[in-house]
Amino acid sequence: MLAIVGCIVVIVGVLGGFALEGGPFLVLMQLAEFIIIGCSALGALLISTPRNTLVKLTGKLLGAFKGSAISKNTYLDLVKLMYEVFQLSRKEGLIALESHIERPEESSVFSRYPRFLKERSLVHFMCDTFRLVILGGVPPPRHGGAHGRRHRDTAP
Repeated sequence: MLAIVGCIVVIVGVLGGFALEGGPFLVLMQLAEFIIIGCSALGALLISTPRNTLVKLTGKLLGAFKGSAISKNTYLDLVKLMYEVFQLSRKEGLIALESHIERPEESSVFSRYPRFLKERSLVHFMCDTFRLVILGGVPPPRHGGAHGRRHRDTAP
C-alpha cells in the first residue's frame, strides 16, 4: 500500500511541478522517450548489479506491491498477548516470564495466539526484549518518568 502511495506522490509531484512552470502536458506523453529512459535505466541496473542482488531486488519489488503478511488480527493478538504478559509480570514478578519467553512455543500464554506464533521474527523480537528487561538491562518504566518531572539542575 505504501508503495502505491509513493508512486502517486511522485506522479503528482512531477506533474504538479510541470504545471507550475506552465509546461504543456502533451509533451510528457512521448512513448519513445519512456522506452528510451526506462530501458536505459534498466540496462544500467543490469550492468552494474550482481545477480544475487537482482534476485533480491525483484523479490523486494514484488513484495512491496503484495503487502504485508501481518494482518490486523495479528496486531490485535499481539496487543492481547502483551496485556497477558504484563499482567503476569505485575502479579507474579518478572521472573515468572522467564519460562514463557525462553520457550514461547511451549508457553501457555503464547500458545493462545497461534497467528502471532507463526511470525517467528516478531516472537524473537518480543522474547529478546523481555529477556533484556528480566536480566536488568532495561529498567522497567516508572510513572512520571523523565517527561513528568524536572531535573534538579534546571530552573523552575
